[in-house]
Amino acid sequence: MQKGDPIVFSVDSFGFDGAGVGRAHGKIMRVFGGLPGEVVEAEIVGRKKGEYTGKLLGINQPSPHRQEPREDHYLSCSAWQVLSYDQELFWKKKLAQELFAGIGIELPNLEITTDGVMEGYRNKMEFTLAPKDSNISGAFHERHTHKLLTLSGCMLAQKEINNALVRIVDFLNAHGMPPAAAKSLILRANRAGEILAGLFVQDRAVVLPPIQELLGTHIKGVSVFYSPPEAPASRPEGLLAEAGEEKIYEQILDKAFPMTILSYFQINPPVFELALSRMREFVGKGDNVLDFFSGVGAIGLSLRDKVKTLTAVELDDASFALLDEGARATGGNIHAVHASDRKARELIDGEHVLIMDPPRAGVHPKVIGRILEVLPPKILYLSCNPVTQAHDLAILKDAYQITHAELFNFFPRTPHIESLFVLEKLL
Repeated sequence: MQKGDPIVFSVDSFGFDGAGVGRAHGKIMRVFGGLPGEVVEAEIVGRKKGEYTGKLLGINQPSPHRQEPREDHYLSCSAWQVLSYDQELFWKKKLAQELFAGIGIELPNLEITTDGVMEGYRNKMEFTLAPKDSNISGAFHERHTHKLLTLSGCMLAQKEINNALVRIVDFLNAHGMPPAAAKSLILRANRAGEILAGLFVQDRAVVLPPIQELLGTHIKGVSVFYSPPEAPASRPEGLLAEAGEEKIYEQILDKAFPMTILSYFQINPPVFELALSRMREFVGKGDNVLDFFSGVGAIGLSLRDKVKTLTAVELDDASFALLDEGARATGGNIHAVHASDRKARELIDGEHVLIMDPPRAGVHPKVIGRILEVLPPKILYLSCNPVTQAHDLAILKDAYQITHAELFNFFPRTPHIESLFVLEKLL
């Protein structure tokens, strides 16, 4: 089998990344958009470690669980948009159970928690700005290609984000922004519908339009950044202009948290609140808590009334500034530390309850080593990537017992899932 060859095969299951997986001529085939039980036709676009990746061309025998996609660009944003929601939950649970069983952790009663909302939940989106008929359009990259798919919104985004995309693109076109200068657009919203916009341009000398005219009922702040053409999308290397507010606020449980265009914040606040409510069940008034990968403090500061002391650790500059601000405003025995998990690992001891919500890459091996050295009494480990979480749990499981495991459907219509494990030190 060679790149460019068409191939017909049966999809047997999903991979953990959400691709449909089957075999053709004795080789493993992977194709996004193919569902288990289907016979599909795909074009071979790549090979890695003996596995072939295909671009979906057609469905020869559809699954009874297949739904019509809502959007032409669905493979770029929500590959499981074509899968019924009950099957989405079934497969997320099944894949997680198989993943953790592979490291010796059997979870026959694993539950998946959801608020039932399947679209309009994302409070942050990043759009490429692409040339279209001498103008600018919002776009996503087509999976497996460099082709750009133009669009006016995405079903995963809050409606205010889609409205702001159209308004800002129309504004740039009306003011003659050169398409070659525009690069990307980040839009962030809170549940009140307030928007921050970050426009990234790849020409420092471009004449900027009067961005203050964009401010209005929903758009509260606009920032323009320079980002080199060769850099990944939306990497800022200089603030060129700004108008309006720098921050908006999101209410999480009983506290308002600030968000800026560059700081980290949870994508799906209602489901995040469900996870927080569960985590609150596992800390108490006598606990001294160490919160790693704290972001703006949405987890740690939401537990402040439940614990004795809180130390929150965050590396990202923008997020730490907001974390420190929140810690100072909250008062009490709360301390913010500006450091990476690796450099702050000496803070981990045998007295503090440890909370971890790492990025997709997981926890640094030296941090895992420190945990095994001092054995914190309890660990609350929330992860957006159960694969790296399973790697860490495989190392920790001989020193800890799992007292709670639960999935949270933070990312409906996609294969992504968050998982919460509560670990208690073995006596």
